[in-house]
Amino acid sequence: MFNVSFWTVSKPVNSTAIPSGTGAVYSCQANEPLSISAPVIKLKLASTTDPTVWNYCYIPSLHRYYWVTDWEFNGGLWFASMAVDALASYKTQIGALSPYILRAAAEYNGQIQDNLYPAKAVYQETRVTASSPWEAGGVTDGCFSVGIVSDGGVTQFYLMTRATLSVMLDYLLSKDYANSVLTELEIGAYPEAKAIIEPLQYISSITWLPVSAGVTALQTVKIGYGEKILDVRGVSPSLPAQINLSFNRPTHPQAAARGVYMNASPYSRYSLFVPPFGKVDIDGSLVLSNAAISATIYLDMCLGNGTMEIKSGSYVISRVNARIGMPVQLSQVIAPGMGILSAAGAAAGIAGSLFSGDFVGAITGGASAIGDAIKSQIPSVNTVGSVGSCDALIGSPALQAVFAMTVDDDLASRGRPLCEVRRIDTLPGYLMCADVEVNIGCTAAEHAQIKSFMESGFYYA
Repeated sequence: MFNVSFWTVSKPVNSTAIPSGTGAVYSCQANEPLSISAPVIKLKLASTTDPTVWNYCYIPSLHRYYWVTDWEFNGGLWFASMAVDALASYKTQIGALSPYILRAAAEYNGQIQDNLYPAKAVYQETRVTASSPWEAGGVTDGCFSVGIVSDGGVTQFYLMTRATLSVMLDYLLSKDYANSVLTELEIGAYPEAKAIIEPLQYISSITWLPVSAGVTALQTVKIGYGEKILDVRGVSPSLPAQINLSFNRPTHPQAAARGVYMNASPYSRYSLFVPPFGKVDIDGSLVLSNAAISATIYLDMCLGNGTMEIKSGSYVISRVNARIGMPVQLSQVIAPGMGILSAAGAAAGIAGSLFSGDFVGAITGGASAIGDAIKSQIPSVNTVGSVGSCDALIGSPALQAVFAMTVDDDLASRGRPLCEVRRIDTLPGYLMCADVEVNIGCTAAEHAQIKSFMESGFYYA
């Protein structure tokens, strides 16, 4: 004789859950062969008892739980056909196993991409903007970087406002500048000698910059053989200006529930737009661990070249180059014949005649130069710089994010990626394991059942 307890249970077949309480206990006579894996037992029950409501049982003498697979009434007896529930029968031993767990409901690693749930053709777009660092709203904005050649042949760069630039250009094309050069060359204020002066040759470049000139001060600026007190600031090519932008990275709407992997491709696409560098695509997987994306712009205040460095934390994502400043073109009309001789050579010849007392010769030399210009009557143009454009500076810097939405998940029934070696009884709920070694003293059929359930997904309850 042996006892059998029956229950009516509602649980998944792939669950280790066992019923509570003693259930309905009956005694059975074991007078025929009895299988451990799939026993069939006989019960003599009262006519008022309906055993078909029972679908689960436990046989203490066999130390196993069983599913009731069928009930049959024959010759006044009820026959219960059963199949072993290896998960429930060896729940304690299974809980002590430490396999590699692929998915779990209780814990998960949000950095592991979960491909179980496909993305929908539904997108959400958001952007974070920043104020433009450029002053490009009108003709009075920004400043000018001017490369000036001094009498030593070295080019010095100065930042100045539009007003200061106008003062300087007015001075270069004035009689005062011409007289100062002739005086420096010891020629004197001889009118015809002014024809050899080309003041723009001492301007190596003029670049408009869309930034403030900063703190300027009155100082004497050497321009070729002349000089002028101007309100300027000297700059060096080796010390670029630094402009910093920062953007709070938008997160995927489903990232809080699913994991940070939702902020990476293919679920999230980021792009940073900063004029005039254009649009730079950013791989979301490179910015998972940081809440901000920074852009540092290094601006060459002499010639207007720029480099932008995009970073996430200390990691450099990208470096791009662009022309930030706009070259400015200046022209000076020069009569042919006067610009052929160098300023120093022509001035030296005239000075020699003057100092030797050959006044007529000096007049003749100057007159011959003037005569050549009259004969040709075709003036030439001396140009500094080139024509540029500032249309690429239009727009506000912005970090754009486009999110692909995924279908609804089912954490309780499918779990999420964990990918760790863990002890089973520390993780209640749904689990899926890999390469399970069932080190349990059970039959081969039970071993196969346990391994199959654990590797295809089961519930530890």
